[in-house]
Amino acid sequence: MRLPLGPDSCLVVDLDDTLYAEIDFVASGFRAVARMLTPLVGADLLVPMWCRYRSGENAFAWAAEQCGARVGVDELLRCYREHRPSITLGPGVRRVLTDAVALGAVVGVVTDGRSVTQRNKLAALGLTGLLDHVVVSEEIGSEKPDPRNYGVFVDRHPTRRFVFIGDNTRKDFVVPVQLGWLTICVRDTGRHIHRQDDDPRPRPDHMISSFEEIEVVAAAAAP
Repeated sequence: MRLPLGPDSCLVVDLDDTLYAEIDFVASGFRAVARMLTPLVGADLLVPMWCRYRSGENAFAWAAEQCGARVGVDELLRCYREHRPSITLGPGVRRVLTDAVALGAVVGVVTDGRSVTQRNKLAALGLTGLLDHVVVSEEIGSEKPDPRNYGVFVDRHPTRRFVFIGDNTRKDFVVPVQLGWLTICVRDTGRHIHRQDDDPRPRPDHMISSFEEIEVVAAAAAP
């Protein structure tokens, strides 16, 4: 699809399972926890933790039990949430974002989660210097689909045309559709954390399998 952008545009994107695969963050976090625990238990707990997670069990509670009273669940969660993750951008993401910036568009991220966790992700993805605005739910005290999370962009750029790209059909698109933004949903190809609705309401304007399907063009050149 052709996406016209320019100095009158604002491109707002979700983070988890939109710009990268969130399951990769989970795996990275489990590796960090396993590294911390290996000296205490004398074994690598990565595989059994992963298996318990995949079966719906509490992997952190199980891992803490293996350590007796030496490490608690809270400490394991802190390691998981605050580690510097090993994650990579999805296909085409960097090209789309850099093309948008080159054409003069404002580019920002709106994401739910803890400040340290989400900002570590953005740093690991090499996006910190590319973004004009980052809205993290913990920092503003509300989560999507609260209008305040999107209103930050409207308040700062009231005259711009908005484009939103996300993946969570239950919460990402409610407000952008109400505001009349152009909306694009990244389809789950089997690795997303959150299941997508087969018939989402509200319905995004476009469905794509990856950012590789987006061709950013200058707004004036759009037919």
